[in-house]
Amino acid sequence: GSGSLQKNWPLENWVRLPESAQAAGLDVRFALVTGEAEAERGITTQMTEAWSGRDYIHWDQMPLTALASRLMACSAFIGHDSGISHLAAACDLPCLLLFGPTDPQTWAPKNPAVRVVTEPTGDLSQLPFAKGWAEMEAFLRILK
Repeated sequence: GSGSLQKNWPLENWVRLPESAQAAGLDVRFALVTGEAEAERGITTQMTEAWSGRDYIHWDQMPLTALASRLMACSAFIGHDSGISHLAAACDLPCLLLFGPTDPQTWAPKNPAVRVVTEPTGDLSQLPFAKGWAEMEAFLRILK
């Protein structure tokens, strides 16, 4: 998530990730990171219901120090333009970050392991699942 819904790829796209990873033969386990904003908007409930029965970890409304400790045990991070993305980059994780409408030249972490995907219109709701997933699959395959 992000503090602004405009900076988020549509929820239905995130819901499809575990199934897409499995269909692509990727052996990955996702950690879902949610906070107060996602809880208030009902996003946490929607995601946990959609991922019911999937093998994933859920880190909800954690103190940043505890989240940083858990992130450091991860192989990579995929997210939006958010504070948590900056935390993941600060933990030296390879990151794939979706940006729109903000300018990644200004707001993206500058770490060499950060890869940014933008939607040319600046509207992430216009970034098709197929394109977003292709970027994510390529990113995950590089890590293997």
